[in-house]
Amino acid sequence: MALDLQEALKIALDVSPLDQKKCYGAADGVPLGVGLFYKGIRFPIFNLDDNLYDTVQGYVYILTHECDIDQGNRRPFNEDILICPILPFEDFLEDVVNILSEESQKSFVDAVAKRSVNKLIYVPPLGDELANGGVLNLNRIGSSHVSCFDKRQNANAEVIGCLTDYGLRQMDNALENHLLRPKTSLLPMVLN
Repeated sequence: MALDLQEALKIALDVSPLDQKKCYGAADGVPLGVGLFYKGIRFPIFNLDDNLYDTVQGYVYILTHECDIDQGNRRPFNEDILICPILPFEDFLEDVVNILSEESQKSFVDAVAKRSVNKLIYVPPLGDELANGGVLNLNRIGSSHVSCFDKRQNANAEVIGCLTDYGLRQMDNALENHLLRPKTSLLPMVLN
């Protein structure tokens, strides 16, 4: 029998090392930049049918610092925002159920929530939008144009949450663990 949503969510919430009450704070007055969660943002996703990228609209976590995208400070290269798409937990679970055997489903959800799978970051429930939480796939980090976050240019863009100082430290640790961990195979030595 496939793992159901409530059982999977219970596993994730029980084993997550995060203090969930400390993760999120009010987004009011927080400038566009790292630590914010949005919905309605366009980002690329690869289409295996035609070997091209399509754009989809969904949930994202912003990785770019606010000073690097401040539109009031006109300088080169401050229009692209580094983002990581967020897969709602129920969609993540659907993929897990479709790919893994029944006996592997619970252990995989457990491993992701414990942060033992470096490329995936479980985020706890976030308001009504991500009521069951979600999963960031760090191998899908991409970019969106700053205009995608502007309500005047994208009526669907909406801030749905903000990390606290504690939440940002936890997120940064997970990102550092994935992006900066030592390479498993040896690289060639420098030749003089």
